[in-house]
Amino acid sequence: MDELITELLKGKNFSIMMHKSPDPDAIASAIVLARILRKLGKEARVMRTEKINEQASLMLSSSDEELQDIAGGDTLVVVDTSSLAMIDLDIFENFKGRRMAIDHHAERENYPGFDFVYVDETALANSLLIFELAKKLNVELCENSLLLLGVGIITDTADFVVADPRVFFALAEITKKVKYDKVSEIARMRKNLSERVARLKAASRAKIYIVGEYVIATTKVSAFEGSVASSLLELGSDVSFVVSSGKQPRLSSRASQILVSKGLHLGKNIMSKVSERFECDSGGHAGAAGATGFKQEDTDAVLAYCVDLTTLFIKGFTND
Repeated sequence: MDELITELLKGKNFSIMMHKSPDPDAIASAIVLARILRKLGKEARVMRTEKINEQASLMLSSSDEELQDIAGGDTLVVVDTSSLAMIDLDIFENFKGRRMAIDHHAERENYPGFDFVYVDETALANSLLIFELAKKLNVELCENSLLLLGVGIITDTADFVVADPRVFFALAEITKKVKYDKVSEIARMRKNLSERVARLKAASRAKIYIVGEYVIATTKVSAFEGSVASSLLELGSDVSFVVSSGKQPRLSSRASQILVSKGLHLGKNIMSKVSERFECDSGGHAGAAGATGFKQEDTDAVLAYCVDLTTLFIKGFTND
C-alpha cells in the first residue's frame, strides 16, 4: 500500500478505467478512487465503458459522476480488472503516460504494458482496497462514496457467502456514516426481467455432474453468464461453469465456500489452465473466475475441460 501511494502521488492528472460490463465493485472502485485523488489535489476522470447494467446505472446516477470518453493526463489507472481483454485496448495501448493497475484478482505472472501493479488477492472486493487506501491517506470519504464502496463489497462477496473479518470491519466503519438499509437496497436490488428469465432458462438446460458428494453444473446462455453461474450455486451446485454464446464467447464460473475451503481456486486451478489450452485470457478469484477470447466452436470443449479439471481436484482430496 505504501508503494501504491508513492506511485499515485507521482501523478498529477489521472484517467481511471474499469472493465466492460462493470459490476458494482468496479463502479465503486473507479468513482471513489477519482474522488480520493481529487482530495489530494489531483485531476481525475472516470472513463466510460460498455454495457452498464441497471444496478451500475443506479450507482452512477447516485454519484453524479460524469463518465468521460477521452483519456487524458499523465497516469492511467485500471481498477478491478483481471484481463486486458476486458478493457478498451485502444485507449490503453495509445495512452502516452504511466499505466497502473489496482486489482484483487489472482496475480498473473506478468502485466504487459503496466508500469506499476498493486494486487492484493486476499481482498475479497476491490472496494476494500480503495476503502483502505482512503484510510491510509487520512482522506475522509463522503456518504455517497461510502455507500458505493459498501455496495461493491456486498455484491463482490456474494452477499457475504465469502467473507472475512476484513470485510466486516470495513462495513462496520461504513455503516457508522451511512445506513445499512441504503447500501443493502442497491446491493440487493431486484434483477430485471431479462436476467431473471435467462437464469430460469439456463437452469432448465443445465448439465449436472456428480462427483462423490459434490455437484458440478454447466450451461450455455446468450447473456448474464456471471449471474447465471451464481444462480446455479444458489440452486445447489458446488461449482458452476457458464458460457455465453456470440462472436466473443465468455466463460464465468463460481464455486461454493466449501470447495474453496478445500483449496479450490477457480482462477489458478481452472481458468489459468483453460487459457493455456485454448489460448485465451483468464483471471479471477478462488470462488469466482472467468475466461474470454476462446473460439466459439470450442465452447463445448471448454466446458468439458472445466468439468474434468474440477473432477480431478475433488477426487484428489476425497481419495486422501
